[in-house]
Amino acid sequence: GDAYYQETDSTYRSDEDIPAFPTIIYDGPFSEASEQMQPKGLSPGEVTMEEAMERARNITGIGELTSEGESLGNISAYDFRGTYEDGREADISIAKSGDMIWFMSSATGNREGVPDEARAEEYRKAAAGWLSAQGYGDMKPTYAQYYSGVALINYAAVMNGATVYNDLIKVWVDVENCNIVGADARGYLSCHIERDIPAPALSMEEAEGLLTVEMNVVSRQLALIPLSPERECLCWEFRGRYGEDEYIVYIDAETGDEREIFVIINTENGELTM
Repeated sequence: GDAYYQETDSTYRSDEDIPAFPTIIYDGPFSEASEQMQPKGLSPGEVTMEEAMERARNITGIGELTSEGESLGNISAYDFRGTYEDGREADISIAKSGDMIWFMSSATGNREGVPDEARAEEYRKAAAGWLSAQGYGDMKPTYAQYYSGVALINYAAVMNGATVYNDLIKVWVDVENCNIVGADARGYLSCHIERDIPAPALSMEEAEGLLTVEMNVVSRQLALIPLSPERECLCWEFRGRYGEDEYIVYIDAETGDEREIFVIINTENGELTM
């Protein structure tokens, strides 16, 4: 299957390894496709170290940051570190284009487990408000994980009514106070371009009639999914139950072919797909 697990480590020094909570982070079924691509979503031009630091201050809310030098990697960047008044440290990497690559600090508590829907909605609202304030366009929450006092919510860009899974931003929300304590925009910076997404040749009803799994469909949407790092496909996404299991099936909106099928695994920390 296409499940993607990434062991993270709290030691780091390249943009491949952002400092994070020592846990298994799940990025959704399509997240690994873009990791090594030449970035397409960087802003034009270049900023100075001072301008990058100002941007880092605005994002972290920490007035005094120290420079940790530069990192080259896939995206050249300025790295900064600072400390909140309560002693929590924060690290942030700003691309030389001025875009945030990632930012990470820790949560104030360590609550575990999936919250009720009302609370989950509060976390999504906090993350969406932060993304909007940072200047990102239309974004939609996809997958969420809950661990170590945070809600980690994946957001994908929305274009022409389709959820664009390649253009992914991960946002960490502190579950105690709904503050944003981390974000990772590497997927978004790798892939985000304005796309000319055509109208689907098949209607949603026609595509649903082509499902080979006789599942009870609970949600339907248009999605642009990666077939390979360089190739995307417009599909109708159907999510539903068949027997004891939950599935997500992708039907090609042009040809009617079944492109992907995932089984949803519900865990104590959220959903995974296989």
